Amino acid sequence: MKLIRLPILVAAALAAFTMPLHAQPDGSNLIAKMGSKDIPLAEIQTALGRLSAEERTAIDQNPSLLNQAVRAMLLQKAVMEKAVAEGYDKKPDIVAQLERVREAALVESYLQSVSKVPEDYPSEAEIKAAYDANLKALVVPKQIQMAQIYIAVPQDAGAEANQKARTRVEDVVAKLKAKDADFGGIARRSSDEPTSAGRDGEIGWLTEAQIQPEIRECTAKLKKGEISEPVRLSDGWHILKCLDVKESYVAGLEEVRQGLVSRLRAERARANREQYVAGMLRENPLAINEIAMAQLLKDSKKK
Repeated sequence: MKLIRLPILVAAALAAFTMPLHAQPDGSNLIAKMGSKDIPLAEIQTALGRLSAEERTAIDQNPSLLNQAVRAMLLQKAVMEKAVAEGYDKKPDIVAQLERVREAALVESYLQSVSKVPEDYPSEAEIKAAYDANLKALVVPKQIQMAQIYIAVPQDAGAEANQKARTRVEDVVAKLKAKDADFGGIARRSSDEPTSAGRDGEIGWLTEAQIQPEIRECTAKLKKGEISEPVRLSDGWHILKCLDVKESYVAGLEEVRQGLVSRLRAERARANREQYVAGMLRENPLAINEIAMAQLLKDSKKK
């Protein structure tokens, strides 16, 4: 489950909260408790309203995250109240740090507002043009769904260990050649890689680039259902089975539409920001005293 990342908090801290959150049976607006303090529904609603768009989208897509988000908010609130009660927010260095954060947040928010992209951008014609211009980049490479039986033996293993591993490989090969051989069952019993062994040897879909160069030629020749000869790599022996194949193809427009729209909107927002900043510089030309700047750096090193 994806964690909602709120300021200051870390996932480990959330584990400290074990009290279930629920509405009270008498119908009151109490939604949570933190120690002896009751937390009303309105307070949680206000806190939720401060979530970023990304955090709110995550909760909308997975409502179970709401409980986690509320717990995180409560912890943050407790830390904040403790810091304020101790006057930590009044320390000069903290005041200066908070001011820098406030200014940065204000500037970023303002630039986002002046760079905002119209809701109707991009148009269908602009999406299609972007798709046609990027056809080469939209080629989905060939993929092979692989399973394996792995017999571990280090490259520098002695003669006895190598012979023992080879005997195991020969035994596995003999079982695979038997009538009605069950590759998955043999993988579960014989493979030394526990994760894939627990899935009948399956290691998932791989592109050519994701397959080790030493076995790439071997796997490229396998057709659906075929099993390779044992392949010796530095970590041991690998017997591979091709479970399925997806040939290379160009992704269709609908398949990549969301990504294209997001990219085009991000590019337009970036262009709008650059245009706005350039206009600001034209209206307010910069002039920096480089000599004084160099002296400032020189003096700062002496401190």
